[in-house]
Amino acid sequence: MVFAGFNTYAQESFFAVSHTTTHGYDIRQSFHSVNQTQDQFVIYVADFEFIYAHGFDSDLQTLGRLTCPIPLKTYGTTLVQSSFGETHTVIVSNKNLRKIAYAEFDFKKRVTNFGELDIDFKKQDFLKAFTHNNEPIILSVDRKESKLHIYRILADYSFTHKEIDLSAFEFVNYKGRVTDPDKVISDMSFGLTGINLDQRSNYPISMGQAASKTKLYLDTDQLTFVLDNYYKYSQILKVNIVTGESSLTNIAKPELAKDSPEIRSNSFLKGEDLAQIVFHRDTAKIAITNIRSSEVLQNFTVVKGEDFPNLNEPLLLKNSDKDKRKEIESEVFFRKLRNNEKLGIVLNEIDGYNQLNYGIYVKQSATSSGGFGFVVGFSIVGGAFGGAIGFGFSEVINPNMVSFAVTANGTSAEAMGLYSETYQYVPEATVSQTIFDKILEYRRENKKGRPVVLFDFNGQTIFGAYFSKDNYIDMFTYPLD
Repeated sequence: MVFAGFNTYAQESFFAVSHTTTHGYDIRQSFHSVNQTQDQFVIYVADFEFIYAHGFDSDLQTLGRLTCPIPLKTYGTTLVQSSFGETHTVIVSNKNLRKIAYAEFDFKKRVTNFGELDIDFKKQDFLKAFTHNNEPIILSVDRKESKLHIYRILADYSFTHKEIDLSAFEFVNYKGRVTDPDKVISDMSFGLTGINLDQRSNYPISMGQAASKTKLYLDTDQLTFVLDNYYKYSQILKVNIVTGESSLTNIAKPELAKDSPEIRSNSFLKGEDLAQIVFHRDTAKIAITNIRSSEVLQNFTVVKGEDFPNLNEPLLLKNSDKDKRKEIESEVFFRKLRNNEKLGIVLNEIDGYNQLNYGIYVKQSATSSGGFGFVVGFSIVGGAFGGAIGFGFSEVINPNMVSFAVTANGTSAEAMGLYSETYQYVPEATVSQTIFDKILEYRRENKKGRPVVLFDFNGQTIFGAYFSKDNYIDMFTYPLD
């Protein structure tokens, strides 16, 4: 690896990472970690033999490069990254998630360390990996018993194991019938989607992520699962990962005039406010409900052939990678809803407004998307320990990039409205360009550069693009708005 600094017209390039090892391997992964206590960050680059860690201080000055040999053909899945004091740690697993190991990088001592963790995941489904108080957490659900498992990896690479008994709760499937928790928490048709599990992130959530029927949120010590398997209500499972306390609440969804098992639905949680959508044939209903007080904060109905209420831009058919945003009529919007199973709703905060988007998402192949598969092709969504999944990284390793790549790697039909803090519709409101829009502009100007790294550090956004022909990653900074 060599570093080369140069400037560009729209953003400032502060270094490039060129892969010049003698093994003949190309870069297959790149991700980052931030050590807030040391005010440092690391850019990791991996091929099939080594993980290379490039450290930087608060002034973007290099701390050097460390190389850790890892049998990545065995440990090919990167689960989560963290930091213990002055060290940076990456947790990896084999492709069937039966073996877990760690790679440790210490820039002060100039040493690396690799070791395996003796965690037994027998008869468990992997759900998610994330960090809590800088300690890696691996979350799984039991396939034989109604239990959630929380494994916390400590600084000396020992671990604690907490079991959460879910047997007192009645989880329901898409027919409304009581079923085991592992059948609904791990939605194998789309995957359990983590929303802002990296709590330092405040990036847009894509419609593709919102289309998942099972979502996981992290707020301080509180894990919240939102399960939308059943069209009549959302199930909210809360688990305190410190105390082990848990609760399950059902939040009724808006009712349509005709009850039918063909009704499709979904929801999205922002803080204590749950946005829900139900759809059948020519009608959709949307509601925002506070899950603590059960107060309905906003609700409205959209009907095919009629003007949509509460819109701040026209109905749009979006294909970000092809730079297409086409205005569509309500008939076309409803036809897209009827013909696609990936119905989603998103509630984001942007420019002081609550932004509500709802619609559908259609994933494209990595080839048709023009190369975003460098990111999307390596993401994993969970699965059974012992079942083949393939090489990849979890969305927690590179959450902002995964969200961007899902956006750029698909087509969506969306409606968008802007609301005040109390969810009063604000018809004159507009929102500014997001970082995703800026990255797409870069992509259109640099078609050979595949976005691979995106995060905030010390008041600026750091973005990396991979150029496969010359096998290097160019790193840029954008000022935060």
